[in-house]
Amino acid sequence: RRRAIHAAARQLGLSEEERRDLIAGQAGGKRSTSDLDLADCERVLDRMRHLGAARPQPDQERYVGRYPGYPESCRPDCGARLEKIEAQLADMQLPWEYARVILTHVSKPGHGKGVDRLEWARAEHLDKVIAALHYEQGKRWKLEAVDRLLAERGLTRAWVVALLAEHAPDKLAKWTRTAKTLDFVTSALVALAPSGH
Repeated sequence: RRRAIHAAARQLGLSEEERRDLIAGQAGGKRSTSDLDLADCERVLDRMRHLGAARPQPDQERYVGRYPGYPESCRPDCGARLEKIEAQLADMQLPWEYARVILTHVSKPGHGKGVDRLEWARAEHLDKVIAALHYEQGKRWKLEAVDRLLAERGLTRAWVVALLAEHAPDKLAKWTRTAKTLDFVTSALVALAPSGH
């Protein structure tokens, strides 16, 4: 972001003093890019773009066929991780906002505020997002397997509700969202012969 400010200042033809004055006006009197945090940088860049600086264009070929909402940028070591997240979201037909919400939770230092933009996430944050999405994918695959086994046996989800009401009533409320409960239901279904056998 700091390099982008210098590039935008060159585009606008600003002298060093003019650049420092513009920064000070947007960042509470700070006059050097080295003193700016990410929020300051965004305010300065927004002002420069309002004055006519062009937003850097991403490599157009890179974005062809991207899942809608793909972040415009990322840290240098995070591109492959974002591509993995993109594939996971596309597989589950979830928006990028879903990954962003996970990011804010997994990046909280203690009780502080978490990172709320994928562009700012560090590699270790994105690894946690990938793990959370993988867990979500696993639950969805397990539920699909349950539905497939039910269909093969001529049963409906009402059979699952009755099973859990008898054997695990505490698991009934969120059975479609709990991996261990889905494993229990799968085992019970596997023990039944498919319809017609």
